[in-house]
Amino acid sequence: MGQVAFVLGNGESRKGIRVADLKEHGTVYACNGVYRTEKPDYLIAVDPKMIMEIGESEYAVENQVWSNFNARYNEYPKVLNHVQWFRPSLGWSSGPTALRMACDHGHKEIYILGFDYKGHSDEKGDRKMFNNIFKDTRNYKRSKDDATFYGNWMNQTKKCLQSYKHIKFHRVIPKGWFQPKDLEWKGNIDHPTTEEFLAKFNLEINSFVKKIDDSIDLFRFNVSIANFYEMFNIFKDNLNKPISAKVFKSNLIKLMKLMIPFTPHLAYECLEMLNCKDVENWPEIDKKNLVSEIKFAVQVNGKTRDILNVEKNLKEEDINKIIIKKSKAYKYLKDKKVIKTIFIDNKIINYIISK
Repeated sequence: MGQVAFVLGNGESRKGIRVADLKEHGTVYACNGVYRTEKPDYLIAVDPKMIMEIGESEYAVENQVWSNFNARYNEYPKVLNHVQWFRPSLGWSSGPTALRMACDHGHKEIYILGFDYKGHSDEKGDRKMFNNIFKDTRNYKRSKDDATFYGNWMNQTKKCLQSYKHIKFHRVIPKGWFQPKDLEWKGNIDHPTTEEFLAKFNLEINSFVKKIDDSIDLFRFNVSIANFYEMFNIFKDNLNKPISAKVFKSNLIKLMKLMIPFTPHLAYECLEMLNCKDVENWPEIDKKNLVSEIKFAVQVNGKTRDILNVEKNLKEEDINKIIIKKSKAYKYLKDKKVIKTIFIDNKIINYIISK
């Protein structure tokens, strides 16, 4: 085996990555539906529906496909004949299983790509196709399974990182994620920070630090991931606002520290780029500087369609922005004519629409 390996997931960030290009630099291990468009050196799938799809295809005849054995496969001769089995079975998800296989093959460096933890949603807003670029795929994770999936994937991956300390791992950051090098933007360096803006920025960041810390304690990892995305959006939205690079950087370090239990290799690499000297210290929470949230009802024609957790004393236009961005009530308002709006501070907004 060569010194370099690539472990390729099926997330959105793998779009544009050609396996043929990766093969010029090392061995490629890929997961699940990647086989539909690419030919990696090794294809790994553990979901029974997925492996039966692959095993029944022509791809499995000419290419290496690996999986965990399942008794139901005895009824499918093509699957038995064309798929090779891990013995003993790890009982892991496809991604960590592919990573473990690459580790066992003796590579010196392993690049991890295409694992985004992002899915497509159906018309009701429920996430159906998890970490998969194929909207018509037959294997998926339901929203209620997310916490288990996050936790399992992280624990399994962590075992690989800890067991193979002689291997150098690289996590390729998905497209669109904030990177520390973005701090080098000229418009953000040495830009003076107003007290009012700084107070608002620190309040938002401190509140999300508290939310993520609480969700980790409660093992609600899906909530943690959702809050990470919200926190990333705050940083991206404020890149060109009146805030100094020093303040921006100190808060970004908090975020990276929070990511250590989830993506340790990525978090440590970012902290090194940010020149962080106290990596071991968990971010402190200023309990006196937290967003005070309330329950806010969203109604359409007098019927409650959503209950939002929002900051106190928001104006009507702020509530409208939140509803458009992330409320499930918005589907009842989209493309509808609003005749009248009834807004009561800190309690309710009722949209009267034409039928």
